[in-house]
Amino acid sequence: MTSMIYLLLCYAVILSNTAFASCYKTPNYSMDTPQGYWKTIDDKTGQTKGIVHIFKTTQGTLAGRVIGGIKSNNDPRCKRCDAKTFDPKTGFGLKKNDEPIGKVFMWGYRKNKQRYTNGYIVDNTQGYKYRSSIALVEGGNKLDVTGTYLFFYRTQYWERIKERQLHQLCKSKQAVCIELCK
Repeated sequence: MTSMIYLLLCYAVILSNTAFASCYKTPNYSMDTPQGYWKTIDDKTGQTKGIVHIFKTTQGTLAGRVIGGIKSNNDPRCKRCDAKTFDPKTGFGLKKNDEPIGKVFMWGYRKNKQRYTNGYIVDNTQGYKYRSSIALVEGGNKLDVTGTYLFFYRTQYWERIKERQLHQLCKSKQAVCIELCK
């Protein structure tokens, strides 16, 4: 009887480890698409701000979800967001006081030659929604992210994260990440 219980316990441990591994297994994305995991870099400070997963939606467009953030003393909630920063049709964007981690904050990108255009991106620190375009640079290792409002624009260059780097960053004490199987 005890050997049967021991066998069942071993089997349960193997199953739980397999489920854990598959939960945290990230797909390998091609370098010729923006789909994948990106470390966001602040264009003013040069510091890492967060981790974004860019994925293809059911409508065939690209969107990006914040899956992690670097711990800081600043409150990341979108205090200035309002009805303009949220799209009720898609459910994408940020509402007032939304925590950005886990939310889709960029959406609607369609391929147009070398860039993906006609997208939107929400800046949670300013509470604005900008028209946006993205393009791969440096052989797909960096992403040019440009937001425009009227005649003004701002560009950031994000760095692609490989699977091992993603897990190391999410396990570090400096980052807060959501579960990757969501």
